[in-house]
Amino acid sequence: MTDRSGNRILINGTSGTGKTNLGRVLCQDTKRLLAFDPDEQFIKMPGVIQINNPESLLEILTDCWDLPFRVSYEPQGDLEAELDMVSQMVLGMQQPYRQGHEDAQKVTLAVDELHQSYPLQVSKNHAFSIVAQKGRKCGINVIGITPLPADVGMKFRQNVNRCAAFYITGEAGRKAVAKIMDDDDSVVQGIVDVAEFSYLYWEMGQKTKWEYMPPVPLFADPAKL
Repeated sequence: MTDRSGNRILINGTSGTGKTNLGRVLCQDTKRLLAFDPDEQFIKMPGVIQINNPESLLEILTDCWDLPFRVSYEPQGDLEAELDMVSQMVLGMQQPYRQGHEDAQKVTLAVDELHQSYPLQVSKNHAFSIVAQKGRKCGINVIGITPLPADVGMKFRQNVNRCAAFYITGEAGRKAVAKIMDDDDSVVQGIVDVAEFSYLYWEMGQKTKWEYMPPVPLFADPAKL
């Protein structure tokens, strides 16, 4: 994924469809990456180190506010509370970017199993809500990955500007994705009909409503996202 400011991407799909692989592909060339990684999916990527305690993560983010880093954070406690904490850390790290510091750089925050850490009934003051709504100003790109898009908190869904949908089990999830993709009724049927490991892709502001994309090879350069 390129480090353009303001991308908020939601990748959806039933287990085994390729959604997490796509998330890793989008991050393969990202110089500053923090993956919230409850199932340890991002540690498989080259150059990624694993952290599983907040103190070590804070130390890395503090030391690397202007330097490259690639970290997989494996939460050990309540996922909602831990993503809130991690989001606060990222927002703090990126304040120099918001203030226009010449050495500050953009960062990508990838959140696997987003429905677990940022659920529909998320706490009111969850810091990830700030990331979703105002992270662009801090140079924070966000990739959310979930098999259950209907269970993801609305403040993120309402701020998504790119969306990928592999096959999704259940009408609620398909309709949630269709809502993101400009209420296009064809999205629901498109998700039902999508070929194995292929996906529907939508980007805000594009002339076409959405399009089918072919399977993405493991860690291959992304063609669209």
